[in-house]
Amino acid sequence: MALLRKQDLITVWHDRDISAGTDWVHEVNARLDAAHIILLLISASFLASDYCYSVEMKQAIRQHEAGHAHVIPILLRPVDWKGAPFSTLQALPTNGRPVAGGGWRNKDEALVHVVQGIRNVVEEIRSQEAKELSAEGQSHLSQRTLLSSSPSLHSQTRSFSCVQEDSEQRIHTDEIASSSFSSGLLLTYKQKLSTVSSGMICEVEEFLASGGHAEVYRASIAGKSVALKWYRDPWPGLRSHLNVLIERGAPSERFLWPIELVLAPTSSEFGYIMPLINELGEQYRKLGILFQDRIKISFRALATLGFELAQSYFLLHSEGLCYHDISFGNVSFNPLSGEILLHDVDDISLSGSNSNVVGAPLFMAPEQVRKEAFPSIYTDLYSLSVLLFYLFMFNHPLHGKRKVNISVFDQSAMIKLYGTEPLFIFDPHDHSNAPVSGYHDNTLFFWSLYPQFLRDRFIQAFTEGLKDRKCSDLTSLIN
Repeated sequence: MALLRKQDLITVWHDRDISAGTDWVHEVNARLDAAHIILLLISASFLASDYCYSVEMKQAIRQHEAGHAHVIPILLRPVDWKGAPFSTLQALPTNGRPVAGGGWRNKDEALVHVVQGIRNVVEEIRSQEAKELSAEGQSHLSQRTLLSSSPSLHSQTRSFSCVQEDSEQRIHTDEIASSSFSSGLLLTYKQKLSTVSSGMICEVEEFLASGGHAEVYRASIAGKSVALKWYRDPWPGLRSHLNVLIERGAPSERFLWPIELVLAPTSSEFGYIMPLINELGEQYRKLGILFQDRIKISFRALATLGFELAQSYFLLHSEGLCYHDISFGNVSFNPLSGEILLHDVDDISLSGSNSNVVGAPLFMAPEQVRKEAFPSIYTDLYSLSVLLFYLFMFNHPLHGKRKVNISVFDQSAMIKLYGTEPLFIFDPHDHSNAPVSGYHDNTLFFWSLYPQFLRDRFIQAFTEGLKDRKCSDLTSLIN
C-alpha cells in the first residue's frame, strides 16, 4: 500500500507502531475512533483468539453497522469462516481466495487484489464525503483517510440504556446487559461488591470495555448508575495512589475523577467508581471522531473545546499534578457546545515522578522520545500543544515535508522525527519541513484562517518550546 500512502490517500496504523511503555489501550482507542477503514486479518489464529473474536472484532462490526467505519476482512490463510459475524461483508482478495493457499501464482498477485480493493473503498469514501460537503455548501474536504488493522483493535463498547417502564422491559434490558459478559471477564453479571468508605453495595450490571490492566463496567449503587473500573493486575501502591486522588478531589467537574474505592468481599481485588459518561449526557463523543469529518462542529464549539482543554489542564497543573497521557483517546466532547470530559485519570501523579505511563507516541515530548525525562507538567504542556494544533489545523505540528519523504516509517524514523530532530512545519527560520501543497492543503488553509496571535503562540510552542519547555505553555490562551 506504499503508493496509497505516497498519494496521501491513507495513513496506515497497527499496534506494532506503539512504543514500549505506552498505554496501548488509550492509543488503540484513539486510532480505532479515528479510522475510516478497519482491516480484519483473518486466519485460524484470529478466529481462535477469544479476545480478537469476541471483543475487538465485534466492536469493529458495530462501528461498521453504525456507519462510522468500513470493515474489510482480509483472508490471509485458508480457514472456515462461514457464519462468522463478518461473513456477510465483502472480503479481499476477491472470490474468497486467501492470500496463502488460494491458488494465486504468487503472494504478490493476491496482495495486488487486496490493495486494489482497498483503493476502491477509499475512493468511495472520498466521493461520498465530497457529495455531502458539496450538498452542505462546505469547502473543506479532509485529505486523509485513517486506516487501522486488526487483530489488536480495542475500543469502548457503548453502554446500553433504555427507559424501564414495566417488568417485561426490565427483563429485556437484563438479557441485553448480561449478554455482554463472557467467562474470561474479571467480574460477573449481578456480582455484588462493596464500597470502602460508605459500605454500600455496588452491583455489576454491564461490561463496557477492557484494557491492558483493567476492565470497565456499568454498575449500580442505590439505584444510581456509575462506572466501575476494576483492575486486572494493579501495580504496587496503586490502591494508596487512588486513595490520595480521592482525598484530593477533582480539579474541576471536567475530570471523571475516582469517587470511592470498591472491594470484592472474598479477595484482595479492587477498583473504583466514577461518573458514567452516558449518565452525564448521551451527546458526548470520543474526540477521535472529530478527525473523521463525520461529525460537524461549529467554530464556536471548537474554540470552546480548546479553551476547556487549556483550562482543565491549567487547573490540574496548578495543583502540581501532571496527566502523563494527553491525547485523543482520553477526551470526550459535546459536539454542540464543545464542553469536554477527561477520563482515565488514575495515572495522574505529581509532576516529574516516575510512572509506568509515558504517553502516546504522537504526543510525547521530544525529551521523552529520547528517554531523557519523566512525565511532568512541561511534557504535558507539549502534549497539550500538539492536541490543540490537531484541533485547529487538522495535522501534527511536525508532519510536513520530512514526513512525506519518509519511505519506511519505522521506529528509527519516528525517533528522528519526534525526538532527535523535531522541526515545526511553520518554523519561520527553517522551511525544510514545511507543509506540502497537495498533501497538507487543509493545514495550509486553516493556518491562514486563524488570527496571528494564535499562530504566534503555536510558533513559540514548537520552536522556542522545543528547547525551553516553559515556552510551550499555551494555557495563557485562557486569559
